[in-house]
Amino acid sequence: MRDDVRDLIQEARREVRRASGIPLTSVEQVEERRTVEIEEMNKFIFNAFHIRLMGPLKSKVIWTDKGAAAQLTVDDHIFHVRKDENRYGLFAIDGHGERQLVMLEGSDPLFASRVLVALGDALPVSSAP
Repeated sequence: MRDDVRDLIQEARREVRRASGIPLTSVEQVEERRTVEIEEMNKFIFNAFHIRLMGPLKSKVIWTDKGAAAQLTVDDHIFHVRKDENRYGLFAIDGHGERQLVMLEGSDPLFASRVLVALGDALPVSSAP
């Protein structure tokens, strides 16, 4: 079974249990938190970057050991945008772990532009004009 179908079924099971008044198990509570955080990150990234930036950045929201993260892929370079308290950090991901590039307020009207500038600064300089 595909992961996305399995996730939909698990979410439906939790919804039916809640509606029936049956308490969620600890595993279901963790999954519920994961689902909510991923949905919140999806909404935030979509609103911050709008659709025109999603394609070129090859963006998708994933679950990491530090919570939901928007994974941005540029060429072969991977970056994560992750909520930390009330701010969002941009992190470069490589074989050595992650390196914080910038921390921003989610309400910053220039959020997407500041992330793009930080991405540009972190990427190797191209020989193309």
